[in-house]
Amino acid sequence: MFLLVTGASEGVKQGGKLVTKVRRLKVKALPKQLRDFIELDITPLKIGGTIRVRDLKSKGVEF
Repeated sequence: MFLLVTGASEGVKQGGKLVTKVRRLKVKALPKQLRDFIELDITPLKIGGTIRVRDLKSKGVEF
């Protein structure tokens, strides 16, 4: 499954740098609930903020 990062992070606006670490994710779901991508809005991220896999939520999908 592919991760689509959207938005402009508050931390980046303040001069920070967005670092993405893309790794493989095992996904468990019924075929009808699988999508091509998961959209992740990073707008509220401050400098030093993180988003972890456990923070991702998608209806009917287990990471």
